[in-house]
Amino acid sequence: MRARSPRGRDPARAMAPQRKSNGLHEEALQDRSISYGWRRLLLCYSLTPLLAKAVGARGRRYVEAFICLDLVLLVANVMIDRGPREGLRRLPQEMGLWPPRQERHHPLAWAAFIAGSAAVSVFSLRLAALVERASRHPAGRLLNWTPLEVGWSPPERLTAGRLFYLIPLAVFAEEPYIRGLLWSRMAWLGRWRPLVSGTAWASYHLNQPLKNIIGSILPGALLSSYAREFTGNIYWTALGHYASNVYGAWSSGRQQANASAPWRRGDHGLSPGR
Repeated sequence: MRARSPRGRDPARAMAPQRKSNGLHEEALQDRSISYGWRRLLLCYSLTPLLAKAVGARGRRYVEAFICLDLVLLVANVMIDRGPREGLRRLPQEMGLWPPRQERHHPLAWAAFIAGSAAVSVFSLRLAALVERASRHPAGRLLNWTPLEVGWSPPERLTAGRLFYLIPLAVFAEEPYIRGLLWSRMAWLGRWRPLVSGTAWASYHLNQPLKNIIGSILPGALLSSYAREFTGNIYWTALGHYASNVYGAWSSGRQQANASAPWRRGDHGLSPGR
């Protein structure tokens, strides 16, 4: 007969929640023990744009190939790290999708985070405009250089295809790979992790002109990395990533429409009504 405690509770049952808690703690420690050095991180960040270029994809096809390669490399790295069976079982956790985690902070800390995010967003808009003006100066022609020529061009307008297909798919691929898997493998960087992750993700966009990388992508990437650090999950960064891309496509289409309008070009022979 199993011995019972003085209060009549079964010691084995009483220890079950503690064992479960210890198991989760050991699993979390095991996650932290897996890390990527500089060489593997460089390989993980550079393979996607280079392979997408190597397959000959251009324009929208390049973006679709880019997204597919992100997902392939995500799964491949998890399988290498965990093995096929364990990797499949833990894939949602490695992607940062499940279980959802949320760091607890004081309301004042949340207020400071939101205010800081808004300030960085405003600064990013001003920086993008400043870099765009600098790129038109003869001394700033380097800013128009595109490291990886794949036929990229600014979106002419915000279409339904971009709003409901291309942008959500890009967010679903990049967030779990960059700020899910690779973020967890960079824990050894400590306080430098947001800076390194954000800078690496900005340089990830080699298919865009240097002025876009410096003026728009880098500030947003650093903000997303610090948001990932503050919130502890990828849901906030995914929302910001989607909103940023939607705004970028809408703003680009608006700028091109204004630039192509005759009264904007200084062609006063035509009136706006014609």
